[in-house]
Amino acid sequence: MGQLVSALVLICVCTVIGTRLMLLARRTRALPELMIGSAFLLAGIIGIGFGLVRAIAPVSDATRVALGNVASVGMHVGVSCIAVFTWRVFRPADAVGRLVAAALAAGLLASLVTEIALQQPTRVPSGPQLAFGLSARAAVYLWAASECGRYWLRLRRQVRLGIGDPLVAAQMLCWVIGSFSIAVGWLRMIVLTLFAPERLEAVGSLFTTAAVLVCAGAYWLAFFPPGWFRRRMSAGARQAIG
Repeated sequence: MGQLVSALVLICVCTVIGTRLMLLARRTRALPELMIGSAFLLAGIIGIGFGLVRAIAPVSDATRVALGNVASVGMHVGVSCIAVFTWRVFRPADAVGRLVAAALAAGLLASLVTEIALQQPTRVPSGPQLAFGLSARAAVYLWAASECGRYWLRLRRQVRLGIGDPLVAAQMLCWVIGSFSIAVGWLRMIVLTLFAPERLEAVGSLFTTAAVLVCAGAYWLAFFPPGWFRRRMSAGARQAIG
């Protein structure tokens, strides 16, 4: 029951923030909102949602395999949106950025093909196969966190010199926290998969839920900063300068 509740919470959170971001992207025509909103909707509704239906619905083996394949596609395409976001926002004309993006895309594609090829109606991916797929996804979010962190450090120095916008710096830090929380959640699942598989469902599910909630909250502050957050950032900047 606990795992079912966790999955439903994740689906609801991903749907709400993903929809808000897509509506924002419709108004702004901006890439960050579009890519991150797509990531939440694809990974949350399709990846987690279809995976949940696969696990609990009384369907035929063929349907169960199909549901698993759709869930895998949704999760991998959703994560790839984060890779595109990181590449196009932080390294759009950089050869290193193109190389890293291509390598991550290749890893995600290999993970997706492997999952679909080995999909079975009564068994979910496990062991080295699951660890490889989780590693490919975690690498995407670690790259996003590192690029956001690098840019945040630059903005923080500008704020301390009185030439930067403290709110923009705080929003960038929220991107760092959001990306890193998801990466940590998957890294923990990798460790459990390889060294304590018997604890994976009981511990991994709850920890991953917490990681996604932190990520959702951080991205919410980044894209939809409330008044109290704006005031706090402005007051903190004035104290730092003074």
